[in-house]
Amino acid sequence: MVAGLSPLFIFWAKKYNPLLSITALVCMISWIFRTKTIGDNLPEIYAISLIALSYYFALKCFETKNQNRFLSILLGASIMSLFLLKPNLIVLVFPLFLWGFYTLWHSSYRVSDYMIWIKIISIGGGLVLLPFVMYFAYHHALSDALFAFWTFNFSYISTQKRSLIESISQVFFNTPNYFLWFVITAALVKALFTKDVRMVVGILLLSVVLSIVVLVGIPGRGSESYHYAIPLAPLLAWLLITIGTSFQKWQLYVLFAIALFFFRPVWLHFVSDKPYPSLESTAIQFINTHKKPLETLCVLGNRSAAYEQTGLTCNTSFFYTYPILENCGSTINETFLKQFADQKADWVLFEMQYPMKNCVINILRNYKQVYATDKEQVFQLQ
Repeated sequence: MVAGLSPLFIFWAKKYNPLLSITALVCMISWIFRTKTIGDNLPEIYAISLIALSYYFALKCFETKNQNRFLSILLGASIMSLFLLKPNLIVLVFPLFLWGFYTLWHSSYRVSDYMIWIKIISIGGGLVLLPFVMYFAYHHALSDALFAFWTFNFSYISTQKRSLIESISQVFFNTPNYFLWFVITAALVKALFTKDVRMVVGILLLSVVLSIVVLVGIPGRGSESYHYAIPLAPLLAWLLITIGTSFQKWQLYVLFAIALFFFRPVWLHFVSDKPYPSLESTAIQFINTHKKPLETLCVLGNRSAAYEQTGLTCNTSFFYTYPILENCGSTINETFLKQFADQKADWVLFEMQYPMKNCVINILRNYKQVYATDKEQVFQLQ
């Protein structure tokens, strides 16, 4: 992550002010700390570096007036890597192309120049995508890969129950997010009194709203989507940089002091003896208490972090099984069932919030329920 974030914040430090760049970094770390819920947050955490690299390469392209084609290729590679990691995160690079259009109309650029830039970006993206396509095509698994990619990232949305507004409210309003409201308010005030930054502030604020809708609202998972706000961190840092541009020295110190105030929970966590709040369930604790060396686990649901929390390996190649529960009769489902039959797990952890189809229920015939909560059931091989 350090390698992914460093170029962007060094760029901001050189272009604007080192203190302003440090302020943005402090706020970004604070945001990550506040929105991270220990568990399955790895895609969101990894995405931060790719988003920051995309911003860096794009800003360098604009600074050099798109003369450096290598930077454009790297930009395309970063964006495609982000797409492959989790396609809905692409919404966070939305401001780059809006800013590019704005630059086009306020410079000597022609539309053809901008389209050439887009084509070069596409080449960079293609260079990242091509090895994956070739690999799965060579192993005659391209259709399965596309099915798994679609199912993992999109199919679950249709099963969610909460509305867009309800989901956003549970994440950003039920528990007041004062940092977010401060950044948005400060950006609006900055745009009101500083004409030069109105367009970029407008673009960034639009991107924040659009990202919240796409990442939190549309999935409809409510408070379960809290960690989906993690990737907003680089976008909010960019917004804070824009707020602090043309600030006088004393104003930068005030902004830094405010950043330290929001950083307070992070600081208290490291100086106190209080452990970080854990989401390890009692079901996980039960397995840890009764497990034996070399045993295996199968998680039926979304809690793939259970493998790390228990130290047990997965008995199949499908460590994330939620999409499989939704698609009885599919190739991926049949492959999972065959692997499970060949190598039965010693433990099965089933999350009850997800509907279990008959094709999956059948694998529990040789298992006995040994523990249950209102959310999870634990089965042991007999």
